[in-house]
Amino acid sequence: MFIDETHTCRVGSIVSTYNSARASGGSVRVKVVYKLSEKDVREALGKNGGWWTKVAPVVGIFLLAVALGGLVLDPGHSMMAVVPFGIGLLMIFMLKLRAQQMFKRGRFDDEIQVEISDSGIDASNSVANTKFIWSAFTRYTESKNLFLLYQSQLMFNIYPKRAFSSEDADIFRSLLEQHLGSASKAYRRKISPRTWGFFAVVGMAIILAIIAFVRNSR
Repeated sequence: MFIDETHTCRVGSIVSTYNSARASGGSVRVKVVYKLSEKDVREALGKNGGWWTKVAPVVGIFLLAVALGGLVLDPGHSMMAVVPFGIGLLMIFMLKLRAQQMFKRGRFDDEIQVEISDSGIDASNSVANTKFIWSAFTRYTESKNLFLLYQSQLMFNIYPKRAFSSEDADIFRSLLEQHLGSASKAYRRKISPRTWGFFAVVGMAIILAIIAFVRNSR
């Protein structure tokens, strides 16, 4: 059995902070105020998409190179390069375009006030008040700058780490582990349908690119 000692020490530190907070006040409450940026949304989508969001631009560049190579070798059959060229462009800029679209549609420029406690999360902005009990979430994950709490496979709440002090971030992690830790660990062991779909699209695009390149090189 492999034990990550660094992770074990980190969890111990978080639990210690959490227990200290409970001992001092009897109840744990963390209050944060923040505004989300387009960069936050892009990072959240990237984390939600998993490793394929990092691989997709690389594959996109490869498809562009194959399509352009085919055009140079045989300009007369340019239509054969259209599909891999289009898919390549989409894969390179897909994450940025999705983040821009989501940011424009949502009220992300509004200030959000959040109170986190043992009973759940209260969130409010200028137009709405929402209370989430912990059972409303299915799992959580972290990126470099964000906490993501999932209500479903495709719906998640974004909490930027910059809004938290170091101690408050540790208390939040402890609450997340307490209420969502087991479900989050179980989810990470699965291969999502999105991943299988990505494999299928990339495989088809590569096959088309190779066919186009071979035909144009004759």
